[in-house]
Amino acid sequence: MKVLLCQAFAAVFCWSVTAIDNSIEESTLLAAPGLIGSGTFQQLIDHSDPKSGKFSERYFYDATKWKGPGSPVIFSTTGEEPIWTVVNNLSNKKELAAYLQKGAVKILAEKLGAAIVLLEHRYFGQSVPVSNLSDANMRFNTPQNSVADNVYFARNAVLAFDPNGSSVATKAPWVFIGGSLPGAIAAWTEKVSPGTFWSYWASSATSQGMSSSTYTLPIIEHGMPRNCSNDVAKVVAEIDRIGTSGTELEKQELKKSFGLSLLTHYDDFAAAVFRAIPDFQSGRDLSEFFAFCDIIEGVHGIPAQSNVAKNRPADTKPARPQLPGPEGVGLAKALAAYASISRFTWEGSPLIITLQTYNSRNPIYTGQQLNQRGPSPSSDTRAYRWWQCIWPSGFDPVAPANRNGSIISRFVSDEYMVHQCKMHFPEKMAQSHASWDELNAFTGGWSDRNSTRLLYISGDHDPWFHMTPLSPLRPGGALKSTEDRPALVIPGGHHAVDLQPECDRMPACVEVRAKAIEKTVHWVKEFRPPTVLG
Repeated sequence: MKVLLCQAFAAVFCWSVTAIDNSIEESTLLAAPGLIGSGTFQQLIDHSDPKSGKFSERYFYDATKWKGPGSPVIFSTTGEEPIWTVVNNLSNKKELAAYLQKGAVKILAEKLGAAIVLLEHRYFGQSVPVSNLSDANMRFNTPQNSVADNVYFARNAVLAFDPNGSSVATKAPWVFIGGSLPGAIAAWTEKVSPGTFWSYWASSATSQGMSSSTYTLPIIEHGMPRNCSNDVAKVVAEIDRIGTSGTELEKQELKKSFGLSLLTHYDDFAAAVFRAIPDFQSGRDLSEFFAFCDIIEGVHGIPAQSNVAKNRPADTKPARPQLPGPEGVGLAKALAAYASISRFTWEGSPLIITLQTYNSRNPIYTGQQLNQRGPSPSSDTRAYRWWQCIWPSGFDPVAPANRNGSIISRFVSDEYMVHQCKMHFPEKMAQSHASWDELNAFTGGWSDRNSTRLLYISGDHDPWFHMTPLSPLRPGGALKSTEDRPALVIPGGHHAVDLQPECDRMPACVEVRAKAIEKTVHWVKEFRPPTVLG
């Protein structure tokens, strides 16, 4: 179910608030014959205990560029999403996600004569090893099993297009390529279990488990027009002032003005206010992001005076707009504008219950059954929250603890996120669970280590850039590039943009992607079948 909340002011943009219905028909996904299709693989439930049994893990393949036995395989995992978000109903439309049609993966497949194989991550989509997602049943959802899944698959899968097993990882070069969490898993695999995959391409790899309080917001703020970020910070400072020292009446009036009077707890209210800011991460179309700023600055719907116009590509840009200066329009006007956006987004929405994080009947907490219908979130959301909470790979954006002037309230803190984890998984959170240090000890985090044929790429406009090894804020500075471990930064690049078709519109991205492809092709040509797998 998808509710589109279109901006009424001039219908320039819409926000999309989604409650995923996991009952979408997916049976046709497994029915496509020929060189593009999918299948299932019998995966170990627990790699530390092979006697625990097996479950069916889905995979997708595209062998249209594969040159036959012994030819390379480009491998990836879906990460925190089901396979059907990447592959759309193969038997009816034979459509793939854009990054498989036109991006770096497709270019590599053409240059190498390689097949593309995409493995659905355990606990997502239909690759679930348990009957329900109780706290106890989530215990197999670990980084250790995630890494081992990929290795076990690469060594043992009899792929539908290669029934003789001529292109398993012992006989052909497998390139592990991934962006975001799959990029991190690629880098982790190189550290934890080297010797199966021949090379690795880790894009926007959030390798280091840590609090996002210091690292994510500066990127978003830097991407905002200065007038907008300054005005939003003023609004947030006022929200924090009222939340800290205001009267109950002031708090209720403020919530009401934002259309959020149903939120009893002030931190829930503060978090909902931040969620009204449109997505900046993908960078694919920032018109909604800049239109949000135009409303804040009072120039929405005036083509010559807008942040949308100012941030168009040069060949479509009109005369330089006359916007408010970097000081912005001030608290009163910005607060009224921000409140109007929030009211339109949330007032009267049935989804507002999902913002009530202290409500045990909130459907985001009660959904443990698979393939359930209705407003409850999908099992995929719960599976990803497990990673964030029990194997803390980083929370959603939270307020920086060491500075003022942020675009997110101080009420949205690490402690607020831990509270939600306790609501999601009360049994497990009451017991011992991993820390960031334990996760990084297992994965290697962003450490400078001897790596073999591992390529890092990140865009410096990615909100998660500072959780990658290429961050200049990393102790010792950004990871240095070497011949066997290139470390490439895309100036102005957003999240995993090197894997997306949007890269074609950015000269800096095209240049970096070309270097990465050239290096990967060179490595593949050096392939020799391993005598002993690590």
